[in-house]
Amino acid sequence: VMLEWLARVLWAAASLAVRAYCAVLAVGREASRAWVNARERALFGRDPREALRRSRERLALEKRPAHVAFVFARPRYVRCEKAAELACLAAVHGARTVTLFDDTGLLKKQITTILGHLSTYVKQADLGCFQFVLNTANGQHYVDATETKSHTVMVHVVSQEESRRVVATAATEVALQKPRQLETRGTAYETLADDISDATRIGSVVFTEPEVVVVFDDYTIIPNFFPWHIRLSEFFWAGRPDRFGALQLEDVLRGYAHTEKRFGV
Repeated sequence: VMLEWLARVLWAAASLAVRAYCAVLAVGREASRAWVNARERALFGRDPREALRRSRERLALEKRPAHVAFVFARPRYVRCEKAAELACLAAVHGARTVTLFDDTGLLKKQITTILGHLSTYVKQADLGCFQFVLNTANGQHYVDATETKSHTVMVHVVSQEESRRVVATAATEVALQKPRQLETRGTAYETLADDISDATRIGSVVFTEPEVVVVFDDYTIIPNFFPWHIRLSEFFWAGRPDRFGALQLEDVLRGYAHTEKRFGV
């Protein structure tokens, strides 16, 4: 009887410990998110338009990436609202192409939700001068803006499955167009890589190599399987996306601007 009573007590204590641990994790997540938001509000104010204006003024860089990719390496990190926010922030800092990549294709399945968040963010942050175009392998979707659009931002939504198909299609196209070149033993790998890169398309849009790739993952590894060649892209590992905001993106862009590219030399 004593052993049975002791076992019940230990089981109850273990259950309480697990529940307390889960509660602490939940509070920690909310606290980290609140800390990031509070830090941004303290520096930028509560007005999104003012936040973006001050961010542009603070980050006066000579070199800015034209194409920024955000990689959600784990399914639990996929957040449509965060994806839309990052696309808008990258566009404000000069990116004209943004890629949202995840392994499992969750973003592609929630394309309507991303469109809704993009529309909301465009209105709140007064980004009517931007025309956001969400491009997938199945077609394009446009985010309506109220003002005259002076900048078009192409947002690619890509998954690992589509990446494999896209690269295979591009390689097949190059093989059919240049069979004699492929039969030549002296053909340089760089030449074929450039040809395949030029033939890579997401839907009907040519896909270019991003200059900056931000990976949301717990580990410093490169996920599979990108639709671009990993040659000159600068990789930055950012951990969890809920801890990544305007300030962290500024740090990434500042690091890219101050990185010396040697092009393999």
